[in-house]
Amino acid sequence: MLDPAAIPPGFDKNPTRYAKRAQLAALAAIGLLDALYLTLYQWGAWPVWDPFFDSARVLDLTHPVPDALAGVLAYGAELLLLALGGADRWRRLPWTCLALGAVLCTGAVVSVALIVLQPALAGTFCTLCLLSAAISLVLFALGIGEARAAWRHVRGELAAGTALGDAVWGRYSAAEIATTRREGLRDPSFAERRVAEPAG
Repeated sequence: MLDPAAIPPGFDKNPTRYAKRAQLAALAAIGLLDALYLTLYQWGAWPVWDPFFDSARVLDLTHPVPDALAGVLAYGAELLLLALGGADRWRRLPWTCLALGAVLCTGAVVSVALIVLQPALAGTFCTLCLLSAAISLVLFALGIGEARAAWRHVRGELAAGTALGDAVWGRYSAAEIATTRREGLRDPSFAERRVAEPAG
């Protein structure tokens, strides 16, 4: 049976479940390969493939700076963040979800800007650039729920009296802190032992 507490308030399903993250990771891996291919073209490794447009005119706009490298870093960061934490990381490691949300938001904004700027600056499009933009937008749509769930959890913890750092990093919840205080009144050594324990 699925622990009801593993589903964030306001959600029908847990947005940080492994199956959902595997879906996002597969998309991010495709995006990473796409961005890596474009980066290597911009470094002169091979000619760019494009069956529809004159991609070189778009990709050469930032020469000698390989702007596709930003996509490599973004997709790499997404894969790393998706690999961290358990199925309930929205409450155990909220910072991973918030960081992923920031990367996804940045990717979505940049993707929309590139779609608009390509024809304006180069007079054409780049097929693989459009693919990367589409992947970023789909990742945002499918993955932003993680950040929303984590942010709601952090706000709830802050309202319950948990310190901001503890709430964001998932070190202690307000309930755990209250338990520590109660037990500490009965046994002064309990609080010291509890603080010394590694975060779960």
